[in-house]
Amino acid sequence: MDKLSTPVGPSAQVPLLEGTRLEFAKAFKAQASSWALLSLLPGLIRELRNVPYFRDIKLEGTTRLLSSVGGPTVPGDVGDIFMSIPSDALESLVLGTMAFDNNRPQNRVAGLNGDGPGIYVLGISIINRAGEFLDADELKVLITNMKRYLRAYDTVQGANGDSAQAATDFLAKIDNTYGKSSTPGVARFVTSDGNAKATRFLIASLQRRYDALCAVDPSRTVRTLQSPLYVGCGKSVRARAIEYELAHYKSSLDKVNKFFGLTACLLHYQGLHPKVHIVTVVRTWTEGQVAKAEMLVAALAGSYITQDGFNLRETGGNTEPAPAASWSTHEQYVFADVQYLEYNVMRSIEDIDRLQKLRECDTALNRVVTNLSDLHSERVQWRYVT
Repeated sequence: MDKLSTPVGPSAQVPLLEGTRLEFAKAFKAQASSWALLSLLPGLIRELRNVPYFRDIKLEGTTRLLSSVGGPTVPGDVGDIFMSIPSDALESLVLGTMAFDNNRPQNRVAGLNGDGPGIYVLGISIINRAGEFLDADELKVLITNMKRYLRAYDTVQGANGDSAQAATDFLAKIDNTYGKSSTPGVARFVTSDGNAKATRFLIASLQRRYDALCAVDPSRTVRTLQSPLYVGCGKSVRARAIEYELAHYKSSLDKVNKFFGLTACLLHYQGLHPKVHIVTVVRTWTEGQVAKAEMLVAALAGSYITQDGFNLRETGGNTEPAPAASWSTHEQYVFADVQYLEYNVMRSIEDIDRLQKLRECDTALNRVVTNLSDLHSERVQWRYVT
């Protein structure tokens, strides 16, 4: 199934498609190399600065990181990390279709093995829908119920009597869907006025998603393939993924993103059963990469709560997880055990070679080829040494 329309543009299945995401989509359709896609990264800075409430989220580290990509060059870690992302996972990440692509029985999105440090992406679909998310009417119900949850939080905070009891009962019904609230009578997923403000950001994000879907689907019956995404990191991505299982044991969802947790519980409340999809998109292989990789992936995904996802704080701020095995083990995995980095590097070199044949020798392009060739040589060395 081709997710992208011809010509490429917003559709009922992929309604959130504009700006830099649209430029990426056109490049994916044209099967552009990773080197060509790198030139689009600076456009993500505009995306971050143009979203509502930019100052509330404070994404200075991410904008500095992306600013280091000065055109189609490969600037050290950023370029290396970008080149290591499987090409189909990159497309799913940018388009927001990770859940749908991870659900396909054939040609499933290529994820990296989660047995080491790296960056994962979470998406949501609805059970028995082949990876699809919601139609417009269902999305409207989710928005309505999320507003009701916020009103219940406000009521419990400032009122007594019958209205407070009704609000408490509603909160308990939602909060105890997966796991149990540790503090009965207090909202589990909105624990402060700051959280309430952030939940309003999420509601506004879902409203934009709803408006975009209605604009391309007047029937309001087509289910979108895009879902909100969450980006995280861990010293073992596989172990971290277990914490996002939608189970009914007492501590379920206690250690996960609250906005994802609230969304999952509200979907269940409206009679839908969410399914979680977690894909490892980057495996880090040297110390100091995790923060940069997490910021890069979140920017590519548009996963901030003021964009299309669940991330509240700027990614890359956690203490770098110490891997269970030596870094050389993880370096071997990326450079020798899987083929994604080599494939992306070789396609990029071929792309640049074709371009060089069309123009006179260019110093900048030669520098890129040298950097990419060094990266490829390092990978080849791993293949034969190990």
